[in-house]
Amino acid sequence: MKTLYLVRHAKSDWGDLSLKDIDRPLNARGLQNAPKMGMKLKEKEEIPQLIVSSPATRTKQTADLLCEQMAMNTGHIVFIENIYEASVRELLQIVNAFDNKYDSVMLVCHNMAVTYIAEYLTYADIGGFPTCGVMKINFDFDDWALISENTGEKDFFWKPKELSF
Repeated sequence: MKTLYLVRHAKSDWGDLSLKDIDRPLNARGLQNAPKMGMKLKEKEEIPQLIVSSPATRTKQTADLLCEQMAMNTGHIVFIENIYEASVRELLQIVNAFDNKYDSVMLVCHNMAVTYIAEYLTYADIGGFPTCGVMKINFDFDDWALISENTGEKDFFWKPKELSF
């Protein structure tokens, strides 16, 4: 069985309009929510074996903060250039290429792609993926390459505003 954790980066800072989109950091709320979500994941023993992230500043910060709170070594984070501005097809290709030695992987990415891939993989009606939201999807496969449309089952979908930290 394979488990995919989908994460939308935490809330980003729009204060410096001179920054390129890829360089925008987290804002104060993002810097609070990401560690809290990491603590929740650790508390519930929902810790992936690997984190795969977009190289954007806000996704890197989110991945680092989650990793820190889950007591994972930051060496378990891989940054893939193609995740930034990826389509659903590109995200699926990335997921399908995960090494099968990992049974659980967290993908930290951006909206709208994270919403679309969550719906594509599960046929769940997401209605929007909030910043720092986490969805766990289970697959009855032992091979990441077999994951495709409507092959996953949503286990949970945590939204920071709905959780008590």
